[in-house]
Amino acid sequence: ADVAAPRLLGGSAAAALAPLKAAASRGDFIRAEALLLELGPGDLAIDAVNVCLHACAMHRDLTRARRFSGLLTVWCLRPNIATFNALINVWTVHGEAEGAMRWFVGMVESGVEPNEVTMGVLCKAFANKGWVSQVRTVMSSIDDAGLPLNEYFYAALITACGLAEPPQPDTAVSAFREMVARGLRPQGIRHKLGQVIGLGRTAALFQELAASAAQPSAPAPSGAQ
Repeated sequence: ADVAAPRLLGGSAAAALAPLKAAASRGDFIRAEALLLELGPGDLAIDAVNVCLHACAMHRDLTRARRFSGLLTVWCLRPNIATFNALINVWTVHGEAEGAMRWFVGMVESGVEPNEVTMGVLCKAFANKGWVSQVRTVMSSIDDAGLPLNEYFYAALITACGLAEPPQPDTAVSAFREMVARGLRPQGIRHKLGQVIGLGRTAALFQELAASAAQPSAPAPSGAQ
């Protein structure tokens, strides 16, 4: 699940942020920081900081992200959903699951409600550490909230199974069967599943799935309306 870019702004605001966005997007953080400081702690401050944090995630620049996040305190800014999602993502792409979790806790404590993007990034952070139970916990929270669990979450769970110590291939198979039961398309996770449980076992699972799909539906009971 890709982290959404900062929210769309009105014409004048978008125009004011355009040079900053251009510099940050190409990774010119020296120029971006100068433009950000020039804007200062005004009405556009949080959107400007969000632009920079989003670019830090794109360019995997944790050092700059720390600098930009420091302005939240210095300028007394109130982080919004885009701010927290970008911060969680920056720490995640650096393999800093603990740091991502700290931002998530800060998000909840500040009263900002996580969304599907937040939970997807958290799953990625935990999966890359092989934390199967934590990925499962996030998925259960999403399910309990009535939000859809898509293929991305199951791919994260299967990734976690492969990186766990020791690996959990049987749990990966269970995840595969669960996503199929939910009506999700398993083709997108075939490669990842093969890495975790082996190509032969993966091929057998897909053959089983194809055979099941080819079976005719059971006839309706006699007299059924």
